[in-house]
Amino acid sequence: MLGFLFGSKDKKLVRAASEGDLAKVKSLLAKGASANASEDGETALVAAVANSHDAIAAALLAGGADPNLGPEAGLTPLTAAIFGGSEKLVTTLLGAGANAKLADEEGHTPLHLAAYKGTPAMIKLLLSKGADVQSKTADGHSPLWESCYWGSFENAAVLLDARANVNSASAEGVTPLMNLVTQFRLWTMGALAPDGAVGLAGLGNLLQGLANAAEGPVKLPDGLLPLIDRMVAAGADVNARDANGTTILAAAKGAEAPQELLQRLESLGAR
Repeated sequence: MLGFLFGSKDKKLVRAASEGDLAKVKSLLAKGASANASEDGETALVAAVANSHDAIAAALLAGGADPNLGPEAGLTPLTAAIFGGSEKLVTTLLGAGANAKLADEEGHTPLHLAAYKGTPAMIKLLLSKGADVQSKTADGHSPLWESCYWGSFENAAVLLDARANVNSASAEGVTPLMNLVTQFRLWTMGALAPDGAVGLAGLGNLLQGLANAAEGPVKLPDGLLPLIDRMVAAGADVNARDANGTTILAAAKGAEAPQELLQRLESLGAR
């Protein structure tokens, strides 16, 4: 009976954290609820962070919540903060001992997530806490690879500043530079989220983007060519081949890249 009551108290804490009820969270903690309480695998701290309840997250951490505890397959408090776009919560969690190197079962670290979903400031914070700029997932994706795939140019620049390996290829032999010259159509659609999800508001844009893409080359996004120049200057192999033997120039042509991009690659030595 006591175990049932204790469990019920913990579930109430998770719900209060999710709903933003700071007074109730403090009351439940004072009455003995575990700061690491969870419901259906979601901890109270993850619930608070995912809903951008800064004060509740701070209260839970002060009450002993583990900043690295999350579902076996899902968000940790730190990755939830990155997904939510909160630099303040990222700072708070790292200050409370969140592990900047903690990887999931597929090898994704907080830095991989921040590389495409976060901000330059988040990346700098993670690096200052020991995040490995060269870390790779089971598929061979580095943080720089991710930022280039999703068109996060500013994040890529920060990773380059941290001396990320510009030639770190995926298991399929795809390099960050190859991502830059083949994925631009997705970036210009304006509907795809970095996780591949399409919201209702973006569905019309996605359909229009697909229609436009079928008509031929699209306009290159601002910042792409300067980033390509910088990566080549940093040592990116402009003639790298993927596992199928496809060169970067051939991949760009296959993606129907605008002549401006093809000419830039050729001027940099691509063949």
